[in-house]
Amino acid sequence: TGIGGYYCWVHGEEKRAGNYATKGYQYIEKKQFDLAQEEFALAVNIINTTSLKNRNLLANIYLGSAWCYREKNDWFKSNEFYELACLELQRLLLIPEYQRNRNKYIKNLYSCFAWMMHGYVETKQYSEAIKWFPIIEKLRNNEKADPELARIYMGMAKNAQKLKDLPFSDNCCNIGLHIGSSQEIISGHYPEVRSKILWIKADNCYLQKQLIQAVELCSEALKICPGNQRENDDFRAFLNEKLIVWKQEAGK
Repeated sequence: TGIGGYYCWVHGEEKRAGNYATKGYQYIEKKQFDLAQEEFALAVNIINTTSLKNRNLLANIYLGSAWCYREKNDWFKSNEFYELACLELQRLLLIPEYQRNRNKYIKNLYSCFAWMMHGYVETKQYSEAIKWFPIIEKLRNNEKADPELARIYMGMAKNAQKLKDLPFSDNCCNIGLHIGSSQEIISGHYPEVRSKILWIKADNCYLQKQLIQAVELCSEALKICPGNQRENDDFRAFLNEKLIVWKQEAGK
């Protein structure tokens, strides 16, 4: 009865954690992130005190926790949970019984990496971003082209730029642009990602006093940047301002 009782207890704790996670996502839908975070904290506490084996549940709890902290602008905690979710999602991709949901796990994994890259910039942990490069390269070589994968390289390029490793930043930009050349993702949201990647390349050129190339790349980024969202409108205005200043400096 000892072993059976233990497994019964673990199952009960897993169910409780799942209920907390469900409530957490319900609060997220209502944009009540403080309440959502409280529910996920209860679920995380169960994870930390119980040997839960349900990888899917673990990933969902970590993703929900990361989402809440992100919305609360706590990027250190957000990245802590995105990293945990990332590890669980990678494990899920290796387990045969979870393969029917493989596409969902890949999408979630890409989202994790993309937000992590942003979080590393926000927290100035630039070198933390670079350590994921081999894993992300493996994904690129083994999975279909996807705009979110290009977004990850965009984020890594930004972190490398902050580290003043401009060659590596440019390499990440080039990989992101190459991903976007796939016929599978030319449509959709990729023009926005491509525009931002081109901007990073332009800024790299400017930092190396390559003004003509900087102007050309910035012009291309501005040309393809979609204008159908406020965020993109702000980015277009930013690019336009940079272009005016850089053209003056280049004597054009």
